[in-house]
Amino acid sequence: MRRLWKSAACLVVLLLASQRLAVAQEVRGTVRESVTKQPISGAVITLLTPDGKTLGRNITDERGRYHIVAPQAATQLRFVRIGFRPASAPLPRTGAAVDTVDVVMTTLPTLLDPVTVAANACPRRSDAGSALGLLEQARASLLNSVVSRDANPAALVLIRFQRFMDGTSDRIVRQTVKIDSTSRSKASFAAVRRASEFVQAGFVNEEASGRTFYAPDAEALLDDAFIAGYCFRIVKPDGAHPREVGLGFATPSRARDRVDIDGVLWVDTTRRQLRRLEFLYVGLERALDGVGAGGSLSFRDMPNGVVIIDRWALRLPWIHQDSIYDNRTSEFRPRNWVEAQETGGEVARAEWKGEPAWNAPLSTLRLRALTHTKTPAPGTRVWLDDSDYSARADANGDVVIGRLIPGP
Repeated sequence: MRRLWKSAACLVVLLLASQRLAVAQEVRGTVRESVTKQPISGAVITLLTPDGKTLGRNITDERGRYHIVAPQAATQLRFVRIGFRPASAPLPRTGAAVDTVDVVMTTLPTLLDPVTVAANACPRRSDAGSALGLLEQARASLLNSVVSRDANPAALVLIRFQRFMDGTSDRIVRQTVKIDSTSRSKASFAAVRRASEFVQAGFVNEEASGRTFYAPDAEALLDDAFIAGYCFRIVKPDGAHPREVGLGFATPSRARDRVDIDGVLWVDTTRRQLRRLEFLYVGLERALDGVGAGGSLSFRDMPNGVVIIDRWALRLPWIHQDSIYDNRTSEFRPRNWVEAQETGGEVARAEWKGEPAWNAPLSTLRLRALTHTKTPAPGTRVWLDDSDYSARADANGDVVIGRLIPGP
């Protein structure tokens, strides 16, 4: 009886193993440039069904290598990387435990390679085809940023700040800083609304307690709902972006009492990298025009091919209310005035398992702690006001505080 039970158990294990092989297979390979044969890092691999449904994604490493587990329903592999023409390859079904699919991608001569324009609610523009071509390239970097959060997540050290301005100027009066050194968040910055909600309701939520301003993240910008809800145009390089081309976007029609954004995605066409999103809030009352309310996201290509949002900031209006005594009427009358505030953050450090850590190019403060007799004061703890920045003096009284972001 025991021998029969063991035989039956072995049969069950073999059946389960054969079922797993029938359901999924592992695919490995290397992605290279078609002429130089150099490996391409940061390319996104997508598993597709015959009807175009996505079943899985991964990205190539710094050597252009990838691996992905393909369910039985997957039939095709698609490869995208900014600066390259998308490539596809059929998924082999050899029955082997691991199949190899090596792919070459062709470098695009220009990131403005026109794409066919479908009819939509946007005005007809002569640069529409080039704008959609640049959009397709920018989406490859956005997709990398989204996929890498799950495929190759990093341990992040995040610095968050809040800055209080002198009126509506750019001069910082006061700044608070918080350092999160224990964060294991997959994303440095994430939107709290989906793209479809932005398109339908805008970027500001009115509440009894005040306003809440929102900003899009990489996932929202990548969403088909966002792309369908905005009109795109080419923005020429300017003084702040001399070596970049902009992909501008705006809503085709502004709704009353709705706050939207008018933005530009800046792409470095020489290095073939997505650099920055800059946007302004539109639809606010005229009294807030001088604030320059808006925001920015900065994208950075890591050495291992991963694209992250390494900086983000929102510049928002802050309305103060009090009363002032009027000598003419001998009464107090209400007074309102506006100041600007900035809230945002920065990735100070990103570390992937088994890889060297990346550290942001931030500033360092060096000082010496002395006693009243001008001798070193070892062991003295030094803090920076309104921040988590602190350090202790060494035997010589020297103090070093790193990872400083700009501000007072």
